Amino acid sequence: MDICANEKMASLSISKKQLSKLRKKVLKVAQAGTAEDLAVALDQAKQYFSGDNVLTNLTHNGETLLHRAAQFDNLDIVKFLVIDRKLNVNERNNQMKTPVHIAATHNSIRSLEFLIHQGNANPAAVRTFSWTPLMYAASRGHIESIDILVKAGVNIDDVNKEHMTALYLASREGWYNVVVYLVKLGANVNIFSDTTKRTPLFCALMHDHHKIVEFFVKDTDANLNWRDSSMNTIWHEIAACNSLKCFKLLLEVRNDSKHAGKLEMFIDNRCLNSIGQHPVHLA
Repeated sequence: MDICANEKMASLSISKKQLSKLRKKVLKVAQAGTAEDLAVALDQAKQYFSGDNVLTNLTHNGETLLHRAAQFDNLDIVKFLVIDRKLNVNERNNQMKTPVHIAATHNSIRSLEFLIHQGNANPAAVRTFSWTPLMYAASRGHIESIDILVKAGVNIDDVNKEHMTALYLASREGWYNVVVYLVKLGANVNIFSDTTKRTPLFCALMHDHHKIVEFFVKDTDANLNWRDSSMNTIWHEIAACNSLKCFKLLLEVRNDSKHAGKLEMFIDNRCLNSIGQHPVHLA
């Protein structure tokens, strides 16, 4: 029998198809309706569900009404579920995401603020692979959500299972404003992943995010002489992604007295990776 169905479902003569429609109706109200609409919908649906199952486990991934309301930033419903229905603000779906993860992912800033400040939700909750709400916000470029989370006291250098931080993820996805904001807050520009040993700068180079690369090179203390786990240098990365802009940028920095000594590694016979490849071999 369906996880949400009441033991008396058979006697109520409701089919699984009808039950599915009922769920979708309740979820739609949570998505775009009012608290009054939801109160009516829940009252109509409660006879077909056991206990609070009408509020939880409404989708295949264990999504609750609070997850759905947070996704669409329906603050009226979020408040109703937290204050009136006493829903757990740290409830997790099957992917171990809390409503705060969902709000940060979708930049639902009103719901995010309420969940953290009035609902006392955990702003640094971790899910599978140790992803935090801040990491989701950074990887999506949601600077407003990042600001809320940072002001709530989260650690900007928290790492996931691969030792990636919010800065690393923003660099990978090309969110320049997020990268600048996190660095100004003191994010570690030289943190590296456990497996590849690549830093945020390497990650930006790999994806040819020239503006972010220029920021790291000229305006931060990023280590320009770093090597990844394969002993590749930034010159190897530039050659591999065929970025002429980044190549010219690094030549400019290397020859600029203002950045004297910052970039020691050059394309010479010392510039070999772990299998003896020169950047030219990757170009």
